[in-house]
Amino acid sequence: MLGKFRTPSAVGVVTAAVLTTMAVPSAAEAGTPGNSCDPATQAFSTRYTVSASSEDFLRVGAISTANGTDAPIDLQQTLSTTQTLTASGNITMSYQGIGGTIGGSYQLSWTLGQNVGPYSIKPGETGRATYGFDVVRFTGTAQTCLPWGQWGHDQPIWGFAPLDLHVVIDRYPNGQATPAPVGIPVDQATAGLKKMSK
Repeated sequence: MLGKFRTPSAVGVVTAAVLTTMAVPSAAEAGTPGNSCDPATQAFSTRYTVSASSEDFLRVGAISTANGTDAPIDLQQTLSTTQTLTASGNITMSYQGIGGTIGGSYQLSWTLGQNVGPYSIKPGETGRATYGFDVVRFTGTAQTCLPWGQWGHDQPIWGFAPLDLHVVIDRYPNGQATPAPVGIPVDQATAGLKKMSK
């Protein structure tokens, strides 16, 4: 289960409603093929079990500045493009895990003209602001109720959804080696999910 849940930030642009809610069976109900279902009410319906989930930070970009003056300066930038992250995976649903709910939005954006910062940088410091998205990623299984009243074989599911806009601030002395980048590059998100699902 995730340690902290977030709702989309007011600063971000939420372009669609939260994804459709799904029912998740308990661990005892997360059945094997052949478990019975009610074809009169459940035929061709699908039940999902989330077996693994994680929160990750996907980085979109970073800005930095070194303060060589005797007074604090601001680290900030107005974005010149829109960067959007859309929920993705091999199913469309809200993300729920046994024992808790994983919240997510269909789509969030850093938008053209939006400001990253300002963040105060002290004299003699270099500041770096890495901006991106907090996301929830999951893998699990889906089973479909067959017309003769049995749940079918497990089918693998995977996906991710944005949770919030997020900025990570690094401050370090001028001249010191730049710290390693934080987070996962956003363009590696789907590749990482496919590895997670194997």
